[in-house]
Amino acid sequence: MRILVTIAFLFSWLTAQVDVITLPGGARMDLPHTANVRVDTIMVKSGATFAAESPRDFSEAIATGNGTIITGQPLVSSVSSSTSDGAYNAGDTVLVTITFSENVTVTGTPQLTMETGSTDAVLNYVSGSGTPTLVFRYIVASGHTSADLAYNSAAALTFPDTTVKIRDNLVNDGVLTLPVPGATNSLAANKALVIDTEAPTAGTVSDGSGTDVTYSGSSTSVTANWTGFSDALSGIAGYEIAVGTTSGATNVLSWTSAGDVTTY
Repeated sequence: MRILVTIAFLFSWLTAQVDVITLPGGARMDLPHTANVRVDTIMVKSGATFAAESPRDFSEAIATGNGTIITGQPLVSSVSSSTSDGAYNAGDTVLVTITFSENVTVTGTPQLTMETGSTDAVLNYVSGSGTPTLVFRYIVASGHTSADLAYNSAAALTFPDTTVKIRDNLVNDGVLTLPVPGATNSLAANKALVIDTEAPTAGTVSDGSGTDVTYSGSSTSVTANWTGFSDALSGIAGYEIAVGTTSGATNVLSWTSAGDVTTY
């Protein structure tokens, strides 16, 4: 596609029909707030500068290269979490952070949709206005599950209505596109957060191989062992054992940690 484009290099104006604009080293391309440019690709070579006050019309164009790229619209640079890596259960809180390329001001409550199994969690924005990093709170709900917590798509950051805004100091709207889930700078790439709200799979418990004791007044030792317990998401951290004279009782041995062994 070839479109008539007007651009400014330093103090001069250039009009050309191009698919690709290449800025060689030493060149500078400045676009004012009112610029209306359509181009497939802008190649910014080393030593060149591409500066735009508000490149709202660059939804199709891609600025690439290793030169200096200055854009007015805040762009998402990474998604992460201030919560430590590990497994989280129902009722736990996980804070997800979205970092933009510059300070942004938030109006209203943006939302972030997570991939949490059969029911996706929708997180509300809670803090960060006036800084580059916005914080979203996730309270884990029963039934949620994720082996490596991620948002559900690159379009997971949304506004519930038209009054919600993310803008910079020049009132340029933020670009809401997130890194592709699992890709560099995404939540899943930056963190290792497991959401596990389901109980482990039950196994079997048996006593040792010695002779059963069925009469009173005997003093002997009893060995218990167990197999088949599992948890696909977060694993088994350890076991506890109790012994009683009736089913469910703990009058002989109250609940005691057995560590990660399968015999006691």
